[in-house]
Amino acid sequence: MSEMKTVLVIDDEPDAVQIVETMLSEVEGVVVESASDADSGLARVRESKPDMILLDVQMPGKSGFDVFTELKKDEATADVPVVMLTGVADKTG
Repeated sequence: MSEMKTVLVIDDEPDAVQIVETMLSEVEGVVVESASDADSGLARVRESKPDMILLDVQMPGKSGFDVFTELKKDEATADVPVVMLTGVADKTG
C-alpha cells in the first residue's frame, strides 16, 4: 500500500476549503487538512510538515505572501511545495 500524502489548505474562506476538500477527496492516497488563518497554518506546517500546501493569497492579518516568505526562510519548511490560490476575479476590462 502506498504512503498517504497530506495536503494542507490554508484559507480563511470555509467555502473555498470545502471545494478543495471535495475535489481532493477523489484522489486516492491524499489526506486534506485545513487551517483557517495564517498563524494556525504556520503552526500546523511546523507540527506536521505536509507534503504540499495550498495557500490563499488574501487573508486577514498576514497575507499568503507573508506566510510563503516565513515558510521559505525556515530550513524545516523551505522544501515544502506551495501553490498560491486566490478567489479574486480579474477586474481588467
